[in-house]
Amino acid sequence: MLVQKLDRLTLDSSLADLPCHDFQVSLTTLGKFVAKEFQQQLELPGVLISADSQFIGMISRNQFFEWLTRPYEGGPHGLEIYLREPIQAMWSAIADFEGIIDHKSFLKKYLVLSVTCSIDKAVELALQRPDSMAYEPIILKGLNGQWRLLDMRVLVLAQSQLFALAKTAADAANRAKSQFLANMSHELRTPLNAILGFTQVMVHDSSLSTEQQQYLSIINLSGKHLLELINDILQMSKIEAGRSTLKNKSFDLYSFLENLKQMLQFKAVTKGLKFIFECYPGVPQYIQADEGKLREILINLLGNAIKFTEEGSIILRVRLGSKGEWGDGEMGRRGDTETRRRGDAETKKQFPIPNSQFPNNKQQTTNNQQPTTIHFEVEDTGPGIAPEEMDKLFTAFGQTETGRKLNQGTGLGLAISQTIVQLMGGKITVSSTPNQGTTFTFDIQVTLAEATEIETSQQTGKIISLAPNQPEYRILVVDDRPDSRLFLLELLKFIGFSVREAENGQEAIEIWSSYSPHLILMDMRMPVMNGYQATEQIKAKEREMQGCGDAGTWGRGDAGMRRWGDGKDKEDKDIPNSQFPIPNSQTTNNQQQTTNTIIIALTASVFEEEQTAVLSAGCDDFLSKPFPEQVLWEKIAQHLGVRYLYQDSVAKKKDQEISGEVMTTIDPSLDSHLSSMPREWRENLNQAAIKCLDHEIIQLVEQIPEIHSPLANTLSNWADNFLFDQVIEFIQRVQITA
Repeated sequence: MLVQKLDRLTLDSSLADLPCHDFQVSLTTLGKFVAKEFQQQLELPGVLISADSQFIGMISRNQFFEWLTRPYEGGPHGLEIYLREPIQAMWSAIADFEGIIDHKSFLKKYLVLSVTCSIDKAVELALQRPDSMAYEPIILKGLNGQWRLLDMRVLVLAQSQLFALAKTAADAANRAKSQFLANMSHELRTPLNAILGFTQVMVHDSSLSTEQQQYLSIINLSGKHLLELINDILQMSKIEAGRSTLKNKSFDLYSFLENLKQMLQFKAVTKGLKFIFECYPGVPQYIQADEGKLREILINLLGNAIKFTEEGSIILRVRLGSKGEWGDGEMGRRGDTETRRRGDAETKKQFPIPNSQFPNNKQQTTNNQQPTTIHFEVEDTGPGIAPEEMDKLFTAFGQTETGRKLNQGTGLGLAISQTIVQLMGGKITVSSTPNQGTTFTFDIQVTLAEATEIETSQQTGKIISLAPNQPEYRILVVDDRPDSRLFLLELLKFIGFSVREAENGQEAIEIWSSYSPHLILMDMRMPVMNGYQATEQIKAKEREMQGCGDAGTWGRGDAGMRRWGDGKDKEDKDIPNSQFPIPNSQTTNNQQQTTNTIIIALTASVFEEEQTAVLSAGCDDFLSKPFPEQVLWEKIAQHLGVRYLYQDSVAKKKDQEISGEVMTTIDPSLDSHLSSMPREWRENLNQAAIKCLDHEIIQLVEQIPEIHSPLANTLSNWADNFLFDQVIEFIQRVQITA
């Protein structure tokens, strides 16, 4: 049979592993004997012919029956000639007809392969034959001098089998890779969670000296840098495994670009570079796309431009439509030299953040959900890229000679950016002239959004404690790692929560039944009982309690447990349960209400599938390790309605602006105070101001010695009122005059 032995093939199989045929005759064998064999063995692709124990040729099944049916004018029919005569008669006729004069000519005419040839290679060579030879069998030469015939159909079936094996192997490899990534994510991010977590705990310690605060800041910055490198590697691995997906949401593109500019401009300005953003007319203000991935692309491209450029300018241009749609107008000309001459004084005019500069955008509508193309272009005046190094740009871990000299980065940024752009429906290209500059361009597909769809967040200061007149909020921390539990316990206690801890899911269930926590921070990977099992059991038990209709049972006598959404105790305990809706309530497929204990999963995974899995297990939310403490406070407030006290408040800022207390000018006498501070401290202050992190500025201010109190007072004033530009300008001026 044709498929004989094909089920035993492996990815390493060769032609020797395929079913072949060795039907061989001599030149003196009668034609009727050959015909009988063909009739009895329908799978025979042909007959091998030898003379004096030497292989001289082959007649395929198709050739044999074709010559039998040939009519001959004035003579007998092919059947009468070739069935009665030795096979030599047909072989000679075919050889003469095809111009085969000797054994060598025959081997040139027909495909002869060694049995050690791979199946894929054999298919490749067979497909290169003329069309007339497409279905002719392949001649195999064995290592022991044995000659055999391979049916072309068998070869094709074998390759199909190998395709199936390769797919199975690839799927298994992807599963193994995904498991490896999940494990690596957990193993790498979990200790980083403790490192970064304890730095967040320690910054609250006012007894630390200035030097200790500096060391702590270095640890924190180094930990964040390491986390970025790990994220890059994991991101690339996710992309290779086909696990990277888009998370589209509506956002304000103008605000997005302005924030991006503020984040990066200090690095450019400190190198003496002009940092220009140009947003052209027609670019929609409100769009729906993956904001995080777009930010990742632009930070990578702009960051590289700043890193490699020593003089000149860096320009980001944003236009509507692809490059071919810009036209030849003044605003459409790329590399406009006038733009370079305008300088930073004109940058604000070129960057039209206020919507009033785009009157047409007020008519923006999402009725048309057709994709809209937005084009981005990053141009620099750096050293450029040599033509021979262009191929390395988008290769994982590939770096140009300039990049290797700087000894910065992993060489993954552009490879990741290219894949993200493709994922967002676009294409990234690069053009460069050595010693003149480089331009990266890319398009993305977005849909239009409305202003009402944009999520807004109120800017607040540093949280210092729970607001008064609230119930005692109980939180259970479940994690098998003592270090991970400890830093969470310290953070939560510092703010004012009542906290208990458990080291596995089984212990968590026992404590839950007696402690009645409002919220559980549940690690998902633990021995004895993992977080998935513990969550499912807790939620199931609470549903049983609710099914009994005993509010006192599922609320366990605590009015605060029955409704936490407003963060207040209810005095009237006789009000029916229907007036105490469960926070974050959802419904299952059978329309039963979910339970009232909020469970937030703690996971070190970078995969969306695991986040989906924890929600399916009954968790109300999740936190990816490591996480900033501000994210933790926001999650708790979201689910419990907790209110906090802030060190800095927006109200205080407004009051100071009204009373004229905000200091908006820089006193020259402060220069000496700032110059006296350590260089690393000033760099940390730079970064905090660039990132608009007022709480980090306050932490750095706490490290200023008493002798420099004027500096501390001024920076505190600016941080309280979010005057980050003042901080950046101050630092820049001192560095230039130093």
